Amino acid sequence: MSSIEDVLNIIQMIFSRYLLPICLFFGIFGNIFNIFIFLAKKFRSNSCSIYFLGTSFTNLFIIIFGIIPSISSSYITDPSLYLTWACKLKLYGLHSLLMISRTYVTLACLDQYFFSSVKPYLRRLSNTKFALKMLLIVPICWLIIPIHMLIFMNVQIPYVKCGTSGVYSLVYAIYSFLCSSTPLILMIIFSLLAFSNIRQINHRIVPAMNVANHIHMKKYDRQIILMLIFTVWIYFISNVLHPTNTLYMYLTVVPKGQ
Repeated sequence: MSSIEDVLNIIQMIFSRYLLPICLFFGIFGNIFNIFIFLAKKFRSNSCSIYFLGTSFTNLFIIIFGIIPSISSSYITDPSLYLTWACKLKLYGLHSLLMISRTYVTLACLDQYFFSSVKPYLRRLSNTKFALKMLLIVPICWLIIPIHMLIFMNVQIPYVKCGTSGVYSLVYAIYSFLCSSTPLILMIIFSLLAFSNIRQINHRIVPAMNVANHIHMKKYDRQIILMLIFTVWIYFISNVLHPTNTLYMYLTVVPKGQ
């Protein structure tokens, strides 16, 4: 058993020291590149681009505060494994940032559904003023909602890990399941509805005098919706197993350990 653990520890150390720095570099570069793109004049007036801008900023913080500690932990002991305050802040901070990012992407999907709708009253719901308000409201909400993590998360002894224990393990498992699955479901629903709206718009008969403008709008909408669908799939692939795994770990591992 110890030999297997040693091999796993070596693999983890190699991954942390040599692969994570590459991910860190490309992650920071990619998000900074996105920020510069969405700050361009032609994108600033688009509400969906505002959500993408917020997502890029948030993902930049996630990469910095999520990957750098993982790299440093391969050289020195992670403080969150023995300091209570470090444990609480680490889990609370990363969770809040992840939920802010997920919420921005969900709002971007909803925005594109409104923007591409043939119904005027729905199209009016897609506007930059509302997007800018949500850019501020979303972080405030996700700094308040998971405050329970600051109270109940703790260093677990003798396991020497940062996490949950007792009844709160079940509460957190359910909470984590809802926080992970709900945004993903909403992303998929509204991105598919937006894509369907775009297809309907592309097949509509347009007067000859508006053909040039229609083609311009059609190309612009296609770029935004394709970018959004790609983002949703990335979130789906990287997050689909997390809520199920959280519940599975509680229902199998935790009861046996109690």
